[in-house]
Amino acid sequence: MPEHVSDYLRSLIAKQVEDRRLVVWFDPERVYLRAAASLDLPGTKVALYTDSFFALRKEIDPHLNDQQPPRLVVYVPMDANEAHHALIELEAAGVVIQPGQRPPNRNTRLAVIARNALRPIVGDETAAEIEKQVENGKLSLADLNKLADKGIGISTGVLALVFGSANPQEVALEFLSSDKHDLEVEKKNATKELLGFLQTAYDIEFPAKTTLADARGRLARHVLLTDLIMGLGEAVPSPLGSVAVATSPIGRDLCQTVARNWRLRRDVRDSYVAASTKVEQSLGPLSLVLGPVFESRDHGPWTTDFPETFLSCERALLRHVEQGLLSQPTADLLTLAESRLSRFWADVLPGIQARWALIAAAAEVLLEADRVSKSLKKPPCDHSAAGPGVCGGR
Repeated sequence: MPEHVSDYLRSLIAKQVEDRRLVVWFDPERVYLRAAASLDLPGTKVALYTDSFFALRKEIDPHLNDQQPPRLVVYVPMDANEAHHALIELEAAGVVIQPGQRPPNRNTRLAVIARNALRPIVGDETAAEIEKQVENGKLSLADLNKLADKGIGISTGVLALVFGSANPQEVALEFLSSDKHDLEVEKKNATKELLGFLQTAYDIEFPAKTTLADARGRLARHVLLTDLIMGLGEAVPSPLGSVAVATSPIGRDLCQTVARNWRLRRDVRDSYVAASTKVEQSLGPLSLVLGPVFESRDHGPWTTDFPETFLSCERALLRHVEQGLLSQPTADLLTLAESRLSRFWADVLPGIQARWALIAAAAEVLLEADRVSKSLKKPPCDHSAAGPGVCGGR
């Protein structure tokens, strides 16, 4: 895998070697330990300080016998002041690179390296945001290489590393379905970034000092209630009229998409059942609230578009179809029953699927009985009074 930021650092050091030959590289924050250990420049000796300046001098002394400085990089994972001028003659003969060094091309501060390396890939604004996150200790050199490889925007940089994506739907679904990423989010101090990201994308407000567990519950409620309200359309019952949901078109669309994908993905559907059950319980007798919805529908009977957000939705629809068949069997009710056989709750709960199957079978019987009944009620044809061509007369 390409390591764009590490390669940029390597090119910076290589340029100093070409210009000044001898480079003393101080790294007080020890962020480049692995990069230094793997540094390989043509015709250049790389010496690494471990625990003794005497051992380091013994390693590099054979290269200091020529009239001109050798092509040499000496890496010291400490502040220059801590070295107590142990390498002063090397510094005088060559050049020092370290965090904050002047001119800028000798400044190896990781945040600066990240900004300069990533600017061509992600743009000025994104690179500046990445610089801030590095300054706050949230991104390592390895993290930066991954970001460069993905070429993503910064506001979601840390989140992409944690969740494997910067897509709002994928991040939300990963967050809603499991707490497996919580430790990494907290480790990188990315709680604020995550909640801000979700707040913007899903049109939701999180209270100050919200924990990840609390945020997960709030987001689940927000997503599911938005999915329900949008699914009901103009037939939203008055008890649900004051429920807080997403108001922006983008937020509403994302909520519905995440809710649908949460139900469709078999690897996370158990978490959907648990979350929807918890939210449903907090709402009270939702099935009673949904009862009058069917009578208030102005544009005809409910078909396959009835929301399946909560189990109560499915049960309310079951009762509606059963009552409809008892009142007046129709082909639309049969079609509806058959369509729900393969929907989410029927797939999750065998009892729901069996009930829909029974309703579909009953609908077929009732429709056939209705057809036969209507056929029997037709008056018999009187052939004696019938003329040619009437009732099949000849």
